Amino acid sequence: MNKILDYRAIRYLVGGSISTLIPIITLFILKEYVGLYYLTSSTIACSVGILTSFTIQKFWVFGDKRKEIVGRQFVVFLIFALINISINGAMMFLLVEKIGLWYMLSQLITVAIIAMWNFFLYRYLIFA
Repeated sequence: MNKILDYRAIRYLVGGSISTLIPIITLFILKEYVGLYYLTSSTIACSVGILTSFTIQKFWVFGDKRKEIVGRQFVVFLIFALINISINGAMMFLLVEKIGLWYMLSQLITVAIIAMWNFFLYRYLIFA
């Protein structure tokens, strides 16, 4: 396997873990301590994760230092992030309301699925 791809995949896992941990902690705090509805909390948490994720993915995971295209990249990243928020909400509703899973487990499952397709979007479309 290509060493550069291995390197990026490992960085993606680490960076993704950090980018995932922040919204999960945010979700927990908003739901448990602020008292917001889980779908509202989940949407806010995903939004908080967008800026963290963009920064980590662009500069650290994929090592893209080009600043002249950061605006365009962020717009494309944001479009996919908004799609991801919609997918996140739908999956959370399905897993919690229809299947009956605990909201935190549901969020972990949802994040894992979204993260897999994001790697390819980031690698081959946004930060290529």
